[in-house]
Parts: sequence; structure tokens; C-alpha cells
Amino acid sequence: WGIFFIIVFANSKGGGFVNGISQAGYNLLDKPFTKLGANMEARRRAEGVYPHNEIYTPSPDDLNQSFQDYAADLEHRRSIGLQHPGEEGVNFENGRVQLSGTVPVMMINGLLCKVIFDHNPTNEFFVEESFPLDWMYPYETPFGIIMKINRHPLSSIPDDVFKKDHEFWSKYSERLCGNWITYDTTVQQIADFAQKVYLQHDLSNFKGDPKFVRDDDGQKAFSKLRSSIAGVYAWRLDQRFCPPEYQPKNEHERTNLVRETDFAFKQAFAFCPYSPEAVFRYVNFLLPLGRFDDAITVAETCSKLDPYNDQVKGLIAQLKSFKENAGQRSEMQDQLQTMEQRAQTNPGDFKNVLQLGDLFRQMQQTNVAIQLFQQTTAIAGDKALSDTNESTDNLTALAQIYAELGNLAKVEAALERCVKIDPDKPETHYDLAALKTILGKKDEAIQQLKIALALSDARLKTNSAALNLMNTVRNDPRFDPIRKSPEFKKLVP
Repeated sequence: WGIFFIIVFANSKGGGFVNGISQAGYNLLDKPFTKLGANMEARRRAEGVYPHNEIYTPSPDDLNQSFQDYAADLEHRRSIGLQHPGEEGVNFENGRVQLSGTVPVMMINGLLCKVIFDHNPTNEFFVEESFPLDWMYPYETPFGIIMKINRHPLSSIPDDVFKKDHEFWSKYSERLCGNWITYDTTVQQIADFAQKVYLQHDLSNFKGDPKFVRDDDGQKAFSKLRSSIAGVYAWRLDQRFCPPEYQPKNEHERTNLVRETDFAFKQAFAFCPYSPEAVFRYVNFLLPLGRFDDAITVAETCSKLDPYNDQVKGLIAQLKSFKENAGQRSEMQDQLQTMEQRAQTNPGDFKNVLQLGDLFRQMQQTNVAIQLFQQTTAIAGDKALSDTNESTDNLTALAQIYAELGNLAKVEAALERCVKIDPDKPETHYDLAALKTILGKKDEAIQQLKIALALSDARLKTNSAALNLMNTVRNDPRFDPIRKSPEFKKLVP
């Protein structure tokens, strides 16, 4: 380096000194190493070490599109009451979406993952789940401790997939807590094991690796991996979010799915009985099956190992309340069956349809039941809309049902009938104005709002305690699309 410096110095004058160093460094270092790197990359691509082409990654346009797709999907799911926990903080203001919390951000990240998946059709994809992503569920199957994202969605999970997954995790658990969990192992037996091993540190007759019992991170990690696979299975049993084409096709298929889901959750619970994710996911699986005692056992075991977790304490109280109300729910189920039969034999019985709708809201019934409800509502609702003697109370209830079914055109028809029957009620005109705003019918919305505010002002003159709709409309987000228009500002200064 001393000789190199002298040579450069001797041949440099002023600014040429720096240029000389730069040029020498480029010739002696950059060019050879750049050439070596290019040759190495070309050789490794030829040998299959590197891919021939890099995978497609999302662009800013893809991000914008994913944002818009998520907003549209959330708006639709909200209209039918199917938003996920954690999406409550998403707001729509002036045509823009404001995100708040982890869930909506991860949902958009999931859509970006879908962009990568769709744009790279020749690549294989695998996932170690960090956050459950809805779009992946139909494509996922277990692949050892992680999952494979298959190129096409599976209408059902094949039996051989269940078998391989069951055998793999049974064998794998030998190095963790031991291979002793079977289909017939009860939740109480796992709870007893958890208290003995993790709480009392009694390793007598323990069949696993003692190091695993001392490894909190290992317990959480393997429980997470196993509960993620159980979650893929459980999704196909969730009639709220799983489309019918991915649900079990017959009782035999359903029985197998329930059995494997239960087995996977048992292992996840045994690996880490204080993992909130394993506990809450398992409880959500047990509740629709009516296994309240097992769900309470799972939550209480978690609380013993994590006594300062208030969420788990709240879960226990909630589960005990569910159990107490189980008898009442059974009576409601019998009542529902009777009303469904009546709806099938006499679909024009509007009173029965209204009662059926109220019961559906309480019980969160299956897609099949909701389909029946839609059919009976279509018949009874059309009859009610054309009946000149129908009461406004029934029509208002009908409008609410149509809103829950996402049929805004029928909501509009029901409210317009209410306005004709009782034209002096300001609230009806007000609700109709809000709906027409949502439907983009600005002129009609302004006209109905003008009537509503005039009727409200007249009522206040005789009843000062009555609702003042002028105060209500100032903060009603339903009118945001027209709030800046001159016509609206004239009505609501």
C-alpha cells in the first residue's frame, strides 16, 4: 500500500490525486470483485442454486389496490355483521379509510401476500403463520411443522393429509412433552398433566424431554405452530366465515374434521397450556360443539399458570355464563325449529318472519338457516310492502331485517311505505334521507331531510323535550357524502 500511495501521489496533481485513488481502486478492487460476483451468480443460477428469475414483489399500485379491496370487503362484511374482532377501529370518512389497530394492517398485508402468490405461479410457497390470513385458508395444508400454500384451493382436506399430519406430530411430540395424546385423551387429562408438569414441576413418569419443560420459548413456539394447523382445520367448521364450498360435504367428513381439529388443539394446549392463542382458539372451537365444561377447564388451567392475565379471567366468567344459559339456548333452538317449519308451510306469515329474524340475530344461525330466512322474507316482505293496512312498526322492523341482509333497495321501499302511511313522523323521513344519501340519491336525500327537519322543528314547539333532529344531523356520519354541498349547508347551517 505504501508503494501504491507513492505511485498515485507521483502521478497526481491537485484534484487528480483523489481521482487517481478512485480510478486505481476501481481497477484493482471493484472491477475484479464485480466480475467475480457476476460469474458466481451466473454459475449458481445455471446450477439451480439461484432461481432463473427473481419473484414478483408488490408495487405501490398493488398496495393501493390491496387497500381499496380491503376497504370494500370490510364495508360489505359490516353490512352483514361479519367483521372480525379488532376491525372496530376502521372508519370511513369522506370517502377515505382510516385504519387503527393490528388486524386491519395485517389483513392488507395478507392481500399483498396474495399478490406475490398470484404473480409467481411457477413457485412453491410455504408459510409459518404469524397472523391468520383469511384468503390462505382454502389453499393451506400441513407440511411438517409449517404449512404449504397449494396452488389451487381445496374443497376438502384429503384423508391422507390428515393421516400424515397426525403421524408426524405424534412422532414429533416425543421430543417435546411425549407421545401420549390420542383421540380419546380427555381435556381434563391434559389439564392434570399441565398442572403436574408445568406448575408443580413433577416429572415422574414424564415421557418427553425435560429440557422442553424448562424452555418457555420452545413451548410457545411449538404450541403456536400446532394451533395454527388446528386453526386451518377449524376454519372449515366455522359457518360464519367459511364459504359453503369449503365446509364438510357430509357427516362422515365433518366427523373426521372435528376429530383431527380436536387432536391438534389438544397437542397445542399440552405443549403450552398458558398460551393465549392456543387457549382462545381451542375455546372457540369447543363452544359451538356445546363442550362448555371442556372450554372452562382449558381456560381455568391457563389461569393457574398465568394468574395475572385479566383476559383469561374474563374468559372464564364468560364461559360460565354461557354454560348457565345453555338450557335457555336449547329452548330457543326448539322454538327456532318450530318457527322454521311454520315459515316453510306459511311463508306469508309476516309476524312469524319478524320473530324468526329476531331469533336469528340472537343465535347467529347457519348459512342454510339464513338462506331460508331470506326466502321467507322475500315472500312475506313483498306482501307487507303491498299491504295498505300494514303498521309502520312492522315495516320499520322489516327495514331492519332487509338492512341486515344487505338488501338496501328493499330497505328503501319499506321506509318509503312508512312515509306514506305516517307522513308526519320526522324520524321516518330522516332515516329515508340518510339511506338515500348512502345510495347516492342526493336530491331525494335533501328533500327528505328538509321535510324531517321541518317536522322536527314543529314538534319542538309543542314538546320541548322531543328529539331535535337538527342536532342529530350535525354529527351523523351517514350524511358525510353531501355535508359540503350548498343544499345541505343551507338546511344545516
